[in-house]
Amino acid sequence: MPSEHSPADQSDRRTFPTLREDIGEDPARYLDGPWDERAMMIRGRICGIDYIAVARAWIAVERRLGRGSDGGPRDAIIERLKDRIATLEAEGERLSPAECAAVRERVRAAHPEWDESVDVERPSRPTPRGPTPGTDRYEREQESVGKSEASGLEDFAVATDGGGDGE
Repeated sequence: MPSEHSPADQSDRRTFPTLREDIGEDPARYLDGPWDERAMMIRGRICGIDYIAVARAWIAVERRLGRGSDGGPRDAIIERLKDRIATLEAEGERLSPAECAAVRERVRAAHPEWDESVDVERPSRPTPRGPTPGTDRYEREQESVGKSEASGLEDFAVATDGGGDGE
């Protein structure tokens, strides 16, 4: 039995197997259900779309499903998808695995000194000095710091004009 956050059961929704082959997923898995029950999941998935073609496929599925109140697409989903397309057009799409491999090979060829097989010695973090927050010693020191700071404050006046010594 699916949880309240899992996509619809295969038998309860329409499927788009051709899209699954083309883009690697069936958007109806997310879209074929009530918005109020799936809003967070749909928004999260839309934010994770890395390719314009995938976002356009989602728009096509949303239109075909006709889950809006007027039998058409839900405006909120279409608007989010169009915003995602605009972002991808402005910032660029994610590189494909083949493109990433090509970049990696170009970098390796240009920088043979960056041999990934050699372990890199990382500097160790300095050990923090003083008591660790959450310990009794830390709490006692914080209390004593607060008392000593507060006891000397009456000797100081605050400049209300934002200036210093009147210069």
